[in-house]
Amino acid sequence: MKYTLEITDRARDDADAAFAWMAENISASFAEQWYQGLFTHLETLTRYPTRFAVAPESLKFPEKIQELVYGKTRHKHKYRILYTVRDHVVVILYIHHSSRKEPEP
Repeated sequence: MKYTLEITDRARDDADAAFAWMAENISASFAEQWYQGLFTHLETLTRYPTRFAVAPESLKFPEKIQELVYGKTRHKHKYRILYTVRDHVVVILYIHHSSRKEPEP
């Protein structure tokens, strides 16, 4: 079964802000590569999205929140993609830098 992917405005804003920061502080080409890779990574959630771990902050939300990590494990540009599955739709809620405090509902 293939799921549909929905990206909230908040998650898209998170991705856009990360892109802008990387373009300004690292390089435009790095930011573009990161951004394209992010959306390619998100597409993997359309198949078996429940295979990833439940996010630690899931208890604060009214529904189960899972996480997918994007970026190299030992790299400072690692992001947590927080999402929920509603029927056959994967809803991307946050794209959150791993060094930031946990998001609130």
